Amino acid sequence: PGNAIAEATHWSLLALSLLFALLCGTLASRIVRPVVHKIIEKSTSKIDDVLLNDDVLRSACRIIPAIVFLFLAPLSFEGKRPDELAYVLIERASDIYLTVMILSLINHILNNLTRLSTVHDRLRDHYIVGLVQFLKLVLFCLGAIIVVAIVINRSPLSLIAGLGAAATVMMLLFRDSIVGLVAGIQLNVNDMLKPGDWITINKLGVDGVVQKVSLTTVKVLNFDNTIATIPPSILVSD
Repeated sequence: PGNAIAEATHWSLLALSLLFALLCGTLASRIVRPVVHKIIEKSTSKIDDVLLNDDVLRSACRIIPAIVFLFLAPLSFEGKRPDELAYVLIERASDIYLTVMILSLINHILNNLTRLSTVHDRLRDHYIVGLVQFLKLVLFCLGAIIVVAIVINRSPLSLIAGLGAAATVMMLLFRDSIVGLVAGIQLNVNDMLKPGDWITINKLGVDGVVQKVSLTTVKVLNFDNTIATIPPSILVSD
């Protein structure tokens, strides 16, 4: 009976911890988020209106329950073995949720940075869509590694070190894509090309205005209103 009562106490505390964490997230969404909205509306700068829009604030509020629950959950299992299956599963699920929510928040911020670059006068000439795409690629790769490391209970650094051989094979398989990716970064970082520039590539029949520059393609509107997409590597090498 004593063990049953102790077990019920642990699970009751865990349920209360979860409810309290969800309550903190709800309060942040219902109280803190509107206050931040009012502060942003009163500011004269338009940058915060784009960077701290409702998507970003909602994502930030979703992180709060995970942090609170990760702090309270170990207290609920106090006195039990840390390697017990239930405790391990709950801890890993919470870590994965927190990781995904942080990735979602950063992704929303990067999306807003792209939107800002299209409306802000100083950033419009320095097209940063390609750089944001590269950052997203790095972000999701790191996120996937962290999630896998949590599932198999290994350090992300050791997992990255173990991917050395696989990375070599991937480089051989996706050589053209990697070359295009590096070329796209060069175009953006060195400001070699931006929307509005007129370019001519005779051997490809390209002669028109650049519409969009990304990491993998350059979109050109030709003088005859046809659309051409060019790999960035051609613009760098030729």
